[in-house]
Amino acid sequence: MSDPITEETSGFTDISYRRWFWCFAALFSGVAFLVLGEVIHVRYASLAGYFLYMSIACTFFPLNTLWIVLWMATQFPAWLVAVVGAVGTSAANLNDYYLLSYLFEFDRVKRLRRRPLYQRAVSWLERAPFVTLTAFSFLPVPVDAVRLLAISRRYSRVRFTAATFLGRFPRYLLLALGWRWLDLPNWAILVVVGAAAGLFLVRHLRWGWFRERLASSRGGAAPPLPETEATGE
Repeated sequence: MSDPITEETSGFTDISYRRWFWCFAALFSGVAFLVLGEVIHVRYASLAGYFLYMSIACTFFPLNTLWIVLWMATQFPAWLVAVVGAVGTSAANLNDYYLLSYLFEFDRVKRLRRRPLYQRAVSWLERAPFVTLTAFSFLPVPVDAVRLLAISRRYSRVRFTAATFLGRFPRYLLLALGWRWLDLPNWAILVVVGAAAGLFLVRHLRWGWFRERLASSRGGAAPPLPETEATGE
């Protein structure tokens, strides 16, 4: 079954940004009220807070999600942690979809579509967009570029959300099951997150050193830094 990505020359005018904003704001406010107003049991208040955190951990709010998935795994069944986390991430990625779609209405951003590199990347994605989005959502690799390509080509929002959920659910499930199996104390979560941040910092410093060496050998300006995902997902 084919799963093409289509581009409409009319732009993104058919997307109701206000409707999505108010729907998400109502959902976020409603869940926050249940938590802060102590309407739900304190045990499930942390689960609701977990959903809120995951729902705003998008490109524009690059919050680290590893630590909270591991922490929630010490309190709730792994399948529940995976479901709530995947739903929250799906909402966060929809935020990306609407916000980035709005940016694609500007002429300066539209010009990026005419570049050969962009055209080659889109041709690669169009071979199997749903499978590609699902795979990149599951694997611990930067996924922002793939999501950006899909959004820029008007990929179905339903399939976009489904791919996010199907990719993140098994990822969070494996993380939760693995952490429960290790049965480590909560302070170990800080060690894991600190190690991940340390690896990112080392990679960044090594790349900076490489850029300086390359610039000095060529006698010119250093090349620009590569784009990396900052969500820590």
